[in-house]
Parts: sequence; C-alpha cells; structure tokens
Amino acid sequence: MQIVIAWAEQTALVPTGRHVMRDMNWFPEFRADWEGKACMWLGKGTEADVEKAKAYAKTDGRLVFTFPADEKDPLGKARAKAVAFAKLEELAA
Repeated sequence: MQIVIAWAEQTALVPTGRHVMRDMNWFPEFRADWEGKACMWLGKGTEADVEKAKAYAKTDGRLVFTFPADEKDPLGKARAKAVAFAKLEELAA
C-alpha cells in the first residue's frame, strides 16, 4: 500500500487572455488557480502507518490517500484529488 499526503494551494497563475492598461502599457491579466502538492509517507504501508500519516496531516489540514502498491502515478492522482476537493470547498463557501 502506498500512502500519500496531498494538499492544494492557490498559488498558480493562469493567463486569462485579456490585457489591462497599467502605467501607460498593456499587461497580460492573470487569475489565481489551485496547484496540487503531494508527498509520499515512507513506511511499510500498514494500517498503523496510515493512522500516523492522518495524525500528521491533520495538523496542517492536509488529505491522506492510499493507493495499491502497483499504482503507476500515486502522487499525480493524489494532487488531482486534492485540487478537486479544494475547488469543491471553494464553491461551497
């Protein structure tokens, strides 16, 4: 079992395609977007490790995901899930 801790930060800048006039020059306009971050919890992949990871992640409000050992891209999937969860929370607020 692979244990992944993931979170999302609103730090990415995406161009909107519009330009804005500032200081007599045209500048591209950007909007903030969510960026997923993830890290692996190194251990044996036991239930005790999952509980330790959840206790650690709870201090920063991060999410814990588990994937089977043969998963090819656990970090990518965890980042995508964290971004989706953050966007849902943003819509609900």
